[in-house]
Amino acid sequence: MKLKILQLLLFLCMKLLVSAEIRCIERERQALLQFSGNLSGLTWGSEEDKGECCNWYGVECTSTGHVFDLDLSYMYLRGKISPALRELQNLEYLTLKDNNLTIDNLNWLSDISSLSYLDLSGVDLRVVTNWLQPIAKLSSLEELFLSGCQLRDPPSAFDVFANSSLSSLSSLDLSHNELTSISTFDSMFNFSGTLFYLSTMCLST
Repeated sequence: MKLKILQLLLFLCMKLLVSAEIRCIERERQALLQFSGNLSGLTWGSEEDKGECCNWYGVECTSTGHVFDLDLSYMYLRGKISPALRELQNLEYLTLKDNNLTIDNLNWLSDISSLSYLDLSGVDLRVVTNWLQPIAKLSSLEELFLSGCQLRDPPSAFDVFANSSLSSLSSLDLSHNELTSISTFDSMFNFSGTLFYLSTMCLST
């Protein structure tokens, strides 16, 4: 009798655990698959877990199944970053540092208004001339790391900052780029009252 009761309790507990399992949002799963489809070195969507993106490496989800953290740093990935990431509307942390990645534009970033941490260090942004504009629209952004991205001086940096939403930015790393104008950083200090860390080492001369 006691054994049957224990078995019943175990069954109920297992059922509760299964029902409480976090399920990813289908729209966000599709966005991640589109993102990974442009890259080599990423093995998401294997047969055993292809339906559940919250179990994928580097992906963390909220209790409601929304992706809030994507960390694929130091994975030796190669390819182009897809703008499909704009579908991750609840994303707060995005880290793609130290991979062999390229990108044509950053306009999709402005659609992820929840971003508070962004690290694209080492991503090739040499062809992105307006890299500052979409970033300046991220009102929740607190930490920004763009070291070694081959960035060039953005046009009209002062005007961009004057109309920016970067009121929460506290840490900024623009070191090891091809920036030549110190006015870019002066503008950053003038329009962000919360900035306490700024790295601009190795400016081009």
